[in-house]
Amino acid sequence: MAEPNPAGVAYASTTVELGLTQEFPGEAALGLRASLFWPTQTPPVGLFFCVPGGAMNRHYFDLRAGADDSFSFAAQMAVRGHLCVLLDSLGIGDSSRPQDSYAITTARLAQAQTEALKEILERLRTGRVPGCPVADASLPLVGLGHSMGGMLIVAQQAATRPFDGLALLGFCTRGLTDFLPPQARGLLHDREALLARLPELALEYFGSHYPPMPRGGSSPGLFGGRHAQAAGIQALARAEDCLLPVPAFQSMLPGNVAPQAESIKAPMFLAAGDRDMVGKPDEIPGNFPNCKDIVLHVLPRTGHAHFLFPSRLGLFDRLDRWARALPGP
Repeated sequence: MAEPNPAGVAYASTTVELGLTQEFPGEAALGLRASLFWPTQTPPVGLFFCVPGGAMNRHYFDLRAGADDSFSFAAQMAVRGHLCVLLDSLGIGDSSRPQDSYAITTARLAQAQTEALKEILERLRTGRVPGCPVADASLPLVGLGHSMGGMLIVAQQAATRPFDGLALLGFCTRGLTDFLPPQARGLLHDREALLARLPELALEYFGSHYPPMPRGGSSPGLFGGRHAQAAGIQALARAEDCLLPVPAFQSMLPGNVAPQAESIKAPMFLAAGDRDMVGKPDEIPGNFPNCKDIVLHVLPRTGHAHFLFPSRLGLFDRLDRWARALPGP
């Protein structure tokens, strides 16, 4: 059932269970959980399909500080007229958690995202989401990912091209070489060998299934910063989750999804904080050499978790204008 916002803002939301056809040895049927937000006083003008980054679940896109929903990407974009789908990736949040987390690869996550998107669109277009208006098939679809979620959106787009535009927040393909162990650095010259050994290297690095963020990577440090607002940092606690070790390790590699990024031709919106962990923001568009329509939005005095900073409202406005200008399917 739809859950109208108690503060009276013009949006509503609900949670949906989604099936999954992927099989893992010895596992029962798997499923995903997603939250949907939509405007209640106007037909939606587009759809954002949102995938969180490492150690975050879908609530990253709906941060709540009491009655203050200004930190919530989903609420703010719904008020601006957009339908938002917030996905818990396989193994994260309320979605199914296979016993072997090292079997969850980037390719499998991209496939799961595509299945989830197809099922959600079918429900929306046939009026099977209670309280939500029927979604027109001409709505532009935007794949939006934060950090490692950006890597997953790029992999999904390269595999099946479901999106009319991509919005990548705090993501680039340069990786985090300084954090790699010596055995991985020794394979950087041989990409095929490195990718083939990803589960092994990830297990050596993390040492357990569904590991927490390593010490030193707490939300006020890695995700926030001294300009982050205290209420936002407090709200982030609900979104904190475990890591998916193989994709997390891959995201640290230089050129993590470089071949897939080179295939992207859909319009792109790239956002980075000027104190982010993605290197120089003006170098990020070069990760996508075959995309001829790129908007780069640099957020001032902003760290990696953009929604915690005052600059977020400017980001929401700019994303709204960009998404409205996209051609539909």
